Amino acid sequence: MVRSGGFAHWAVLKPSTFMENLVGWSYLFGDWSSGTIITGFAADTRLPWIAVDDIGEAAATAFTNPGRLDGLDVELAGDLLTMTEIAAILSEVTGRAVTAPVLTPQQAVERGLLPAMVNAVEQINENGSPARPEMTRALGLPTTDFRTWARRTFS
Repeated sequence: MVRSGGFAHWAVLKPSTFMENLVGWSYLFGDWSSGTIITGFAADTRLPWIAVDDIGEAAATAFTNPGRLDGLDVELAGDLLTMTEIAAILSEVTGRAVTAPVLTPQQAVERGLLPAMVNAVEQINENGSPARPEMTRALGLPTTDFRTWARRTFS
């Protein structure tokens, strides 16, 4: 609808996994305050991550400089990490052990992942996710890497 809506300028922002999904309870990761992130992502699945502040910056750019992103589908990502890497960074930043055991999606459901998320997790495990930090940076948009975000959020 946006593409055919007759707008003088438009952009479609497509944010990847919100880093803020790891603040408190999350439909994707449960509540990791116990030190365990429950997820069905495969060991080698690299998720693109974006800070919500970076989404706001991209939206502000689209509104204040409408020609800059005009007509683009903009995949937004600030980092690309496995859940094991996420757990290691959270351990480093918080000073307490955080793990992300490799579970099948069904095992993750048995441990608290919402059943509605299984299809999405399986699709991402099989096909990946299109957003890449280098694509976001190539558009001149600011990005926050996960370690910087975690330090800002949990320190």
